[in-house]
Amino acid sequence: MTSRNFIRRRKRIFVGCEGESEQAYFQVLAEIADAKDLNVHLQVCLIGEGAGSALAKVHKAIKEVAKFERRSGTFPLKYLVIDSDLVENAPQLKFDATRLAQERRIKIIWQQPCHEAFLLRHFPNCGALRPPTVGLARSKLKEAWQAYKKPMTKLAIAKTISQEHINQASMVEIEYAAFLAELGW
Repeated sequence: MTSRNFIRRRKRIFVGCEGESEQAYFQVLAEIADAKDLNVHLQVCLIGEGAGSALAKVHKAIKEVAKFERRSGTFPLKYLVIDSDLVENAPQLKFDATRLAQERRIKIIWQQPCHEAFLLRHFPNCGALRPPTVGLARSKLKEAWQAYKKPMTKLAIAKTISQEHINQASMVEIEYAAFLAELGW
């Protein structure tokens, strides 16, 4: 009787990121997911370059998804990470971006109001903090994480953000918690 080694096919998930810090964050998350043996592959893609509005970012994500799917097959799950301050005073723009994303089966994780505020909620005693502006979010994050600077590299994020930090953020970030649940977290 011979034994065969079977390689489990990992669930491919597209994650479109607005900036380099978000891209680095989700690359670190992918490594933690691998260490947890979640059997997923996060295709982390930078979509912010050359795409200003939230709607433009959705359009760019659609193009990137199509490009990757032509080469490697479909993504059962697709996510886009966007700062909510881009649509804060433009409800129609948020509606249009959300509708287009939904039509293409892309789920949006809205960072309230920005990535720095999202990161802030990873730290002890910061989960309930909701700075209303990008400037306040950066200031509060700098208090909690003195080494923070924009853009953060994957290595710099990996030195600080752990599974425990991610678990804390998921307790207060509903869309992010749903994303992690789909990973099998």
